[in-house]
Amino acid sequence: AGRPDEGETVTITAAPDDGYELKKLTVTDSQDGAVRVQNAGEGRYTFVMPGGGVTVSASFVRSGEQTELPFTDVDSGAYYYDAVRWAVEQGIASGVTGTAFAPGRGCTRAQLVTFLWRANGSPEPSEKENPFTGITSGVTKTAFAPDRVCTRAQAAVLLWRAEGSPAASGTHDFRDVAEGAYYADAVAWAVESGVTQGTTSTTFEPGTTCTRAQIMTF
Repeated sequence: AGRPDEGETVTITAAPDDGYELKKLTVTDSQDGAVRVQNAGEGRYTFVMPGGGVTVSASFVRSGEQTELPFTDVDSGAYYYDAVRWAVEQGIASGVTGTAFAPGRGCTRAQLVTFLWRANGSPEPSEKENPFTGITSGVTKTAFAPDRVCTRAQAAVLLWRAEGSPAASGTHDFRDVAEGAYYADAVAWAVESGVTQGTTSTTFEPGTTCTRAQIMTF
């Protein structure tokens, strides 16, 4: 059979050897962008054929060695699956319920600083009173707005500051990241260090809400 037409649903069957199970299956388009893969059950996975070719890759582990996630909304083929599994195993993140991680829900300011704190070993603060100094500050001198969602720009800046605000020499082609923007250096660092490649090759979407799936992957 020839290559499927654009828009056609393609089914892949993962058939591991005896004693092994699928760890991760990914599909990328001709621009190395992730193609959404859905679990159809019984070892079958489906995706909608994009324009151009695709690359399919699968990895396997010995049966029983893979930690199963309890979340019904985190598909094993999702780009953030390994990131969520790692974060749960390390005690950095947990679900919003016992069976839901809510990967598409906006990541709040409180959640982001908690994830960063846990990822750095939950260090004891040097001051018990919070003066809002360090990698982040309040939205005012007396308000932190913990339930306000973070934008992608804010998330990049917090991660960059947590790493010591390193200089970045790399370049990018994001039309929506203006030179001189408060997050420009953070985005340049994030691209250079492999934290993110943007939403497309020419957009970062700095003002878009950063989802829980995205911050796990970052």
